[in-house]
Amino acid sequence: MSVRNIIFISSAALIIAVLLTTGLIYSPYKYDEEKGRAIIQVSIDIDRSADEVFTYLGNSANAEDWSVFVDHISTLNSDKVADGAVGSVRRCYQNPDETEGMVWDEEILERIDGQYRKLNVFNMKGFSMQAGGLLTEQIYTEKGSNSCELALNLYFEAESPGFWNELKMNIASYQVHRIFEQNLERIKYYNEL
Repeated sequence: MSVRNIIFISSAALIIAVLLTTGLIYSPYKYDEEKGRAIIQVSIDIDRSADEVFTYLGNSANAEDWSVFVDHISTLNSDKVADGAVGSVRRCYQNPDETEGMVWDEEILERIDGQYRKLNVFNMKGFSMQAGGLLTEQIYTEKGSNSCELALNLYFEAESPGFWNELKMNIASYQVHRIFEQNLERIKYYNEL
């Protein structure tokens, strides 16, 4: 191998290492002291009560309005469990044609009326990068008589999900964060109408 090729390969490796390190430092996937793990978290203030916003997000049909990423959500066990209740399972479709695009399932694991929902994300299909054991949270904080803060979180259930899952999450966190921000803006818009 020529000296020129060695210099080129070394330079390319250094550039990739610098870009990767910079990407990890500024990633929206950050360590949260309270949770004891890294999470993606985005929040917004909404001029509606926490109960109203909680009810709105508990209705899967509303995703057609507020989501910039999901075309629609179908409930899978609404004959046994109410939509938005603990045990409710729903399927999220990126495209109107349910045979194409990204698809995943969510099960509501925890619920405190007007305050909190935790969902397990599983059965992911059509994603270029996949990681299992993902949880999302909706945290509603009352700010006044008719306003609240809504926070959306995404993180791994395991405290140590492994190097590759952490790397994939750091890479995907930029897009996830942007989607969460846009979704929150739309949730705010539809709730403040």
